Amino acid sequence: MKRFVSIVCALTMCLALMGCQSGKDFQTKDITVSQLQEKMKKKDTFVFMVERDGCQFCKKLNAYIKKTKGEHKNITVYVIDSTDFGFQKETEDADHLISTTDDGKALLKITPYFMYTPALYAVKKGKVKQAAIGFNDSDKTVALWKNTSQIDFEQAEYEDFWDFIENNAQ
Repeated sequence: MKRFVSIVCALTMCLALMGCQSGKDFQTKDITVSQLQEKMKKKDTFVFMVERDGCQFCKKLNAYIKKTKGEHKNITVYVIDSTDFGFQKETEDADHLISTTDDGKALLKITPYFMYTPALYAVKKGKVKQAAIGFNDSDKTVALWKNTSQIDFEQAEYEDFWDFIENNAQ
């Protein structure tokens, strides 16, 4: 009887561990602005990230994602590369960007106070509900902000990167 209980316990633990391991691996998917608009039109819930070439914070965040993504299942983050979107400040003191490209203008309609990369946006039922700006490599956090004004890093709350992703991706 003791042996039977031991076998049942061992099988239960194996099944529990297998259950925890199941699911699709974390992934990032490149997305265009028109594909983003379509997902929002369909009222999807998801997270997207805006990054650009030459952004040191983007590089550090992507290295962190690569290193830790195996711990996070069933999550997809959509990625927009804004390198060629022609973003610039209209004036030196401006608190928002303008764009010289159609994609840049369309992204700014969705995220009017986009200014820094990486920028993560939580979309709930087709509407941007939360933004997470930047990436602090020392404590692995992002600065939380609304999508209705320019971020103030001194007043922003900070959250662990993976907590933001897991709380908003589904």
